[in-house]
Amino acid sequence: MMPSFTPPFFKYHHRKTGCSLCLFSFAIIFLVVIIQERSIVGVLRSYNRDNGHTMTTEQTKSNAPSNAPSNAPSNAPSNAPSSQPSNAPTGRPTTPFSTTLRPTPVVPSPSPTQQQQQQQQQNPPPLLPPPPPPPLRCSPNSCPENQCFSDGRPRVSMAGGSSQNWGNVLGMYWGSRAVSELSGSEFRFRLQPGNWMEFLPTYRAPYTPSSSVPRRAEVFEYLCRNCTSYEFFQRGECAVGWNSISSALMNDTRTAILRHTSEGRISNEERVSIFNFFGPDDWLVYNRCCIFSHRLHSPGVLRTYDAIIPPSSSNGGRPFNVYIAMGRREDPYQFCDTIVEEAIMRIQQRNPNATVTILKQSSLFVDFARLVFAPNVLISSTGSSWALWSAVYANTNNVVSLMPMPDIKHRSFLPNRVQILDDVPTLASISLDNRTGQLKRFSNSSEARRNVLEYFRNA
Repeated sequence: MMPSFTPPFFKYHHRKTGCSLCLFSFAIIFLVVIIQERSIVGVLRSYNRDNGHTMTTEQTKSNAPSNAPSNAPSNAPSNAPSSQPSNAPTGRPTTPFSTTLRPTPVVPSPSPTQQQQQQQQQNPPPLLPPPPPPPLRCSPNSCPENQCFSDGRPRVSMAGGSSQNWGNVLGMYWGSRAVSELSGSEFRFRLQPGNWMEFLPTYRAPYTPSSSVPRRAEVFEYLCRNCTSYEFFQRGECAVGWNSISSALMNDTRTAILRHTSEGRISNEERVSIFNFFGPDDWLVYNRCCIFSHRLHSPGVLRTYDAIIPPSSSNGGRPFNVYIAMGRREDPYQFCDTIVEEAIMRIQQRNPNATVTILKQSSLFVDFARLVFAPNVLISSTGSSWALWSAVYANTNNVVSLMPMPDIKHRSFLPNRVQILDDVPTLASISLDNRTGQLKRFSNSSEARRNVLEYFRNA
């Protein structure tokens, strides 16, 4: 059994006295702790007042030196704030609680959506072009039969078929292109493959029409009322729309022919017949030879050739060639050969250095392309859509022509580069009934034939 141990404090006092003294000691210790705590809080409050901060007791306890930021500079106290400026005034009291500043509020980073919005505000996207205006439509009851839909939209989406009558097929095609150009409507056209026309553009979406066409809406409405058929767009009542596509007609025709040629679709002989056949002073004369068969198709009188074949002095007396190509020969009275013979004699009388040759018909492509690329062309008859779409509108060289259609009302409908012989009469004039506007019946008697030749030579 271990001996009992009595503390010294109880050796000299009674047990009751010892208990009282114990309680008294605890009270003294408690008072000392309170006084120390109040003195520390006072010091902290004084320090915070000097630095413009407020601090609660809880903040004081929570910001002990052991909680100082871990990213503080190595040469600073471990409890110094990382944001403390190095040149701070030295007169302020320094305490281990200098890290007890109010924490800086954390600004949340923007979300991806907010970042996109900020970027769009700083760099706004480029403005999209406005949509094209709605296409023009023909006024009610102004469109010829089958030329418009019930709501007034022009019919410009069609098929050209496989007709060998290229003039009418191209008339339908260019008529549709012109109406689309003027109205801004969609253009669709289906061409049968196998010839140069398949390289022509066949689609165009609705678009804003060019402002280069003067009085566009007025021209479009005129076409609605007066152009009776796109298939015969070469006729005079449709001529007001020709200029709206004049540039496209020239460029697209030449491009399509050259593509057809470059892709090996023609023989070398045909290529030479088109591009290496004519000299720079040579002429190609086209005469449809339609005599007394249609009021719109007729050859010009003899002086047509005087106006376009240059005298020998104009080219220094060098020899040149004149090639005469005859078209369909719609000639029930066998007048074509007679007037061509008269024309050959007239050309040679005026141009001794000229060699005149009647060209035999070649392929459709060669005959058409020659009119597009020949250096000098004379269209000596009226009413030919074949010559209109090739020589008059697509040839960029020297072109002289009678008025392509006798019912064209304005010379301004035609390209300025073409010389128009608008003062030269045609053979139809001798047989035209002024009252009905139609050709009179030709009797084909000897006297009637003499009268026709007399008129041809002297009119």
